[in-house]
Amino acid sequence: MPIRIVLVDDHAILRDGLRLRLQREPNLAVVDEAGNATEAYARIEKSNPDVVIMDLDLPAIDGLTATREIAQRWPKIKVLILTGRNEPVEIETVLKSGASGFIRKEDASNELVRAIEVVSAGKIYLSTDATSLLAEVVKRKESNPPM
Repeated sequence: MPIRIVLVDDHAILRDGLRLRLQREPNLAVVDEAGNATEAYARIEKSNPDVVIMDLDLPAIDGLTATREIAQRWPKIKVLILTGRNEPVEIETVLKSGASGFIRKEDASNELVRAIEVVSAGKIYLSTDATSLLAEVVKRKESNPPM
């Protein structure tokens, strides 16, 4: 049975490209898509996906807030953040929001399929760059403990 995916990004052209790329994978199925968080909630309710691929920069309700809502309302659904952002603090915040993974749009062509497989298996996925940035945050916190 393929991994069922809902795409959430406010750019239709990006959703089109992602859908076309993922359709080539026999173990993946894009079952729905949305351009904003409110629409995403309705699509998720209707299609019951395994994984939601979520952009952080959405109109009205941002992707981080949407991720928290999805984690609360549908705890079995995994959220994989796909974003153009790459700040260390954001990666930590994304994981605390309930997301199961973080991947940059720049890395998506090489890592997206693997990221989907990893998060759908119940594990955390961080792109290579995200892992390095998060390690830097941890290292900084350890060398500068709170007083």
